[in-house]
Amino acid sequence: MDTIADRVGGKRRIIGGPFGSNLTQKDYVSHGVPVIRGTNMEHHGRWIGGEFVFVSDDKARNLKANVARPGDIVVTQRGTLGQVSIIPDDLGHALYIISQSQMAIAIDDECADPLFVYYFLRSQTFNEYVGNTTIQTGVPHINLGILRDAPAIWPSLSEQQEIAKVLGSLDDQIELNRRMNETLEAIAQAIFRDWFVDFGPTRRKLDGATDLVEIMGGLLPDGERARSLADLFPAKLGDAGLPEGWRDTTLGTVAKDFGGTIQTGPFGSQLHQSDYTVSGNPVVMPANLTYSGFREGDFSYVSSQTTERLSKHRLDLGDIVYGRRGDIGRKALIGKNNAGWLCGTGCLKLSFPSKAIPPEYLYYWLDQQNTVDWIRSRAIGATMPNLNTSTLGELPLLSPPYPTLLAFEEIVKDLLALQEENDQQNRTLAATRDLLLPQLMSGEICLAEAEGLLEAAQ
Repeated sequence: MDTIADRVGGKRRIIGGPFGSNLTQKDYVSHGVPVIRGTNMEHHGRWIGGEFVFVSDDKARNLKANVARPGDIVVTQRGTLGQVSIIPDDLGHALYIISQSQMAIAIDDECADPLFVYYFLRSQTFNEYVGNTTIQTGVPHINLGILRDAPAIWPSLSEQQEIAKVLGSLDDQIELNRRMNETLEAIAQAIFRDWFVDFGPTRRKLDGATDLVEIMGGLLPDGERARSLADLFPAKLGDAGLPEGWRDTTLGTVAKDFGGTIQTGPFGSQLHQSDYTVSGNPVVMPANLTYSGFREGDFSYVSSQTTERLSKHRLDLGDIVYGRRGDIGRKALIGKNNAGWLCGTGCLKLSFPSKAIPPEYLYYWLDQQNTVDWIRSRAIGATMPNLNTSTLGELPLLSPPYPTLLAFEEIVKDLLALQEENDQQNRTLAATRDLLLPQLMSGEICLAEAEGLLEAAQ
């Protein structure tokens, strides 16, 4: 039976990371040759990404047996088994060092299609093989021998290429949507910082700017819209350094004055392990959150009866769910596709009437680094930071006049709605990909059938 090593061009094309003493944290420098670690394989689609650490060129030469290059596939050896990523060719690096916890495959493209190999390594067939061969001593792990000897009953190279093309087109659209969302998020962040952190329109008026588009920082090139917005910003700063008429308050004060709530998710006695089901209504836990929305992956679920019993903790449109345990700062704004989900035990639910504070404004206020630092410094517990409602109620909050907040809401709401549409499409595309992957790998369905499902998903 052929093995992966046979099919990709030989055993020498599969390498491991350096032994522990050959690469330690003291070897990292500020720039040089990037090192691929597990964090570079998380949440970047099929590509290596994120922030790298580096080693010097001299150190990299000493680790030449552990060098990977663009186009190579990286597989986790220990830690989160099952992670697979491709090194892209657009990061500006000619070579990389893989860490002790990874292995890399350099594929001879005359023997196998690299993208097909990537999808094979994500398939149920390969993951079952890993599950049966994982070494349980110490941290569960696999090794070079296990990877090299994995059975590889693959179709012809031309069919590999066709299968990869079908699956790759789904991931390409997912990546396009993800990048579009990054752009939309950057626009919203830039507007928020200019208006409410740097007080850009007011400062530009103080500097003598008269062009309305310039006053609004060039972020809104429509002159008519810039006029209506520029009028919202005063031309003076008050004694506190804020635009004239703006004031400081706290989140708790706004809640008290306008009927907003800061509420902890259900306690353990209200939601037992036995209440969880294999499907139903999602329960949001801190692990389901990123700093800017929901993380793709596994949710816990409860029945409609349990949701009704815990209706106080139901998340409504415009609510913010905020992780109160562990990595403080994770959060999501509830949109139309998440309304009705349940706030989990490890989260807080922030619910404010729009007339008090638009949810989009509060969401981006919570996103500012100064805000995150303030909250983290007051979270209780050294091992597992824990945030309570009283602490969050003391959070300093800038209170501009409501018309200014409303203008920000109207602009950003459209951006967030488009992001939500992209996220929803990505969930459909990912589900289609995950449905097709095992069926194409096993030959259960033919390429023509897969292309029909592909067209329906897009």
